[in-house]
Amino acid sequence: MWTLVPDGMGHLVQLHPKKAFSLFARFLHVNEWTSKEYFLFESPLLRKGIQAGRLYDRMIRRDPHDLFSGKERKGFLGPQELAFLEHRISEFVIFYQSSLVNESPLLSHCSVPIRGVGNSMRKASILQRYGFFFEVEPISLEKVLLCQQGDLLVRDKFYSLELLRYQGLSLDAKRGQTMLHFQHRLALSKELHFPLQVFRKRFMHFFQVKRFTPMDGVHLARSMSLESLR
Repeated sequence: MWTLVPDGMGHLVQLHPKKAFSLFARFLHVNEWTSKEYFLFESPLLRKGIQAGRLYDRMIRRDPHDLFSGKERKGFLGPQELAFLEHRISEFVIFYQSSLVNESPLLSHCSVPIRGVGNSMRKASILQRYGFFFEVEPISLEKVLLCQQGDLLVRDKFYSLELLRYQGLSLDAKRGQTMLHFQHRLALSKELHFPLQVFRKRFMHFFQVKRFTPMDGVHLARSMSLESLR
């Protein structure tokens, strides 16, 4: 099971030494990666007497059967290597549309139980990203522009989905353009600035998050609070 610790600083995934191998193998499988993508996990770490190499050299090439059979070897990865693996997986999930579990980029509609009202159900619209089910409500660009700040999911025509914090708009006098300002909610140091026209041309869709819950196979170890648009 994946453990998530979203701190808003780009750290999303926490790996236990005894589970690192099986989770890494699952990550490769879910994203349909092959040996061609292993170079993405090159480690810059050095050890005395050992040349710097790729992380898969230590995890896969040395004992590929152990990795893909789910067997663990205690202490195979050191603390620095484990932290590096956490960083790389978090980076791919947050910024490059990689997945921890099988997700669908499509908006789905389903019935969910109403808390505290017996067996009563209500309709909900759901998006899946970062290992979460997000219950969302579509919101128009015009309504977003009337707000000052808040967290929302933004999806483009290619179904890339990002959780962003809207920071308002401003006028770029030099270019004569209205600019929209965002931060990535899972890595707040990453700022994004887009001309208003970009959103209209790319057919962007905005969704306000009402609730969210971890998907099967995911455990949320650190709470994450989202700001409503205001």
